[in-house]
Amino acid sequence: ALERGIFRTERVVTVRDVFERSPDLPTLNKSFKLLSDDVTCILAGIQKGSRRRICNEYAVGGVGVGGGLGSSNFKLVRHDMDFVQFLHEGGFRIVPVESREKLLATEIDQVPPQQSTNHVFMVAPTAFQSNPDAAEDNHFMSSEGIRDPQVLQRKVVAEFEALHSKLTDKVNGAGLSVHLFTHEEHHDTPDAVFPNNWFSTHTDLEVGECTLCLYPMKAPNRRKERRPDFIDRLHSFSRYTNVYDMTRQENAARPKFLEGTGSLVLDRVNRVAYASISERTDLSLTNVWGRVMNYEVVPFISVDRARRPIYHTNVMMSVGTSVAVVCAESIPDARQRAYVLDTLRTTGHEVVEISMDQVDRFCGNILEVENYYGKPVLAMSTSAYNAFTPDQLATLREHEEVIMDLAT
Repeated sequence: ALERGIFRTERVVTVRDVFERSPDLPTLNKSFKLLSDDVTCILAGIQKGSRRRICNEYAVGGVGVGGGLGSSNFKLVRHDMDFVQFLHEGGFRIVPVESREKLLATEIDQVPPQQSTNHVFMVAPTAFQSNPDAAEDNHFMSSEGIRDPQVLQRKVVAEFEALHSKLTDKVNGAGLSVHLFTHEEHHDTPDAVFPNNWFSTHTDLEVGECTLCLYPMKAPNRRKERRPDFIDRLHSFSRYTNVYDMTRQENAARPKFLEGTGSLVLDRVNRVAYASISERTDLSLTNVWGRVMNYEVVPFISVDRARRPIYHTNVMMSVGTSVAVVCAESIPDARQRAYVLDTLRTTGHEVVEISMDQVDRFCGNILEVENYYGKPVLAMSTSAYNAFTPDQLATLREHEEVIMDLAT
């Protein structure tokens, strides 16, 4: 078919059954469906084991890697790739379904916005150190522990390597696609490992147009984290047709701040933004963001043991696809507390309430991601994992494919 030139395209991908040749094995059109230019539906049974598929990619005029087809203009450019891996590298969202009937019936207008992602942007702690600018209102930051900066550096890099391995491992981990950067001392960005505070991304299914949001940061040295090479990488995906830049608020006569998904805990499926108001989460900016992004905003005040405002919302709560974790006791106002809990439940979330002791152990600072096969996975630190009760973990496991203790 390639030699005869029947394809009216510059790229062709062949998908092969290699490990099982059973006549019961579903053909490609009964196991895979392209819903849009970046969303696919796939039969869960063909994603792994003997039923997984292998593919080759051919391109017109491509630089061949061997195995070309005679005089055809198509050249083999990539070969023997796992089909799921090929889809991930192409930037496709994978929607797994359990039956052929469900596959054939699924259309793009039936696919909800994606709560969690398989692609993550990470900065290795290659120049990590304590940040006095951020410590002013981050009362969860510990000043105890390792004093020698070189010893601390080696420890955090070793922890990060283990974290990266577990997140990217397709067999025993989440199988995430990690876009990895480093930072150096001359960048003067000690907190660069938290890039979610200065940007967020949003799909067209979520907000109508693929959007990149840039946020105003309170600490002056954290504003340096918005490095041109980072932003260039985000734009290189050629997906973001809209940029919502709020960073000018840093230089206003009365500066206001809103620190990304630290300040905003998002329910992307139902377009609800939970925001604990603090010096880093300005109420007026939160409301403006909600109007622009067409989100309902649920603002409230949460406090720590000393009755000081909690600096970031994602310290005391986390929202997944169908489960949420929240420290309700940290919200002193009864009406605000009830509104947060009611909104979580009416949007279909089972709520796991945690204590202030558990907040101190980072049980609120957990994150749902989407694993290699499109299933929800809950990532958390060892401290958080050990602080959850057995009943709480059991509830979380009812909603998540895996709970990952990231040994940090």
